[in-house]
Amino acid sequence: MSAQVRVKVLEQHLKNLGQKELQDILLPEVRDMLNKELKAIDSEIDQIKKQASLLKPHRLKEKEKLKKKAQIKERMRSIIKTSLQDIDSTISIITSIEKLSFIFGAMSAVYLATRAALNIYRSVFSKASHFCKNYHGSQKEKCILKFRLNALEKARQQLSRAYKACIKEEDRQKCRNKIHGKIIKYDQRIEAVKKELRSLK
Repeated sequence: MSAQVRVKVLEQHLKNLGQKELQDILLPEVRDMLNKELKAIDSEIDQIKKQASLLKPHRLKEKEKLKKKAQIKERMRSIIKTSLQDIDSTISIITSIEKLSFIFGAMSAVYLATRAALNIYRSVFSKASHFCKNYHGSQKEKCILKFRLNALEKARQQLSRAYKACIKEEDRQKCRNKIHGKIIKYDQRIEAVKKELRSLK
């Protein structure tokens, strides 16, 4: 592959601002969070229906309240199911999920840590389009790769800090295991970029 082709590939990645990182690192966490919430809502709906079935016929007000409560939960369930169906398609699903925080309450610590790491990656890597625009060929390739390496390393640092903060979580070991898995993925990308840079020297 020529330097010109490699630069085009890097520029496309820069334009997408880490779409692959989004799919590989963040989306699985969102999928887990949605599935967990879906199970919880299904359980709540079953409990509400059970409560309603135990009420005597004359307790109409209580039955109506439970019916409305069940309808709200059903709407939430529908939103989550739609999100799960669309989750692999676009980055916009992440924004819409974050807007649905009224459903989830506090976002999971692992999700927030992963999201923060990805935001740092995108913020740092996006600067390459400005600083590397006057370079050409292998020099431009090297410039973009250096920015990508820096972005990946800073994102990894963010995850390392989050790993230490898992001590505050109820299930600290699960938190650590999940974040450790994401750190490994960043380490793999860092090594791959370093290898590419070495080949250009």
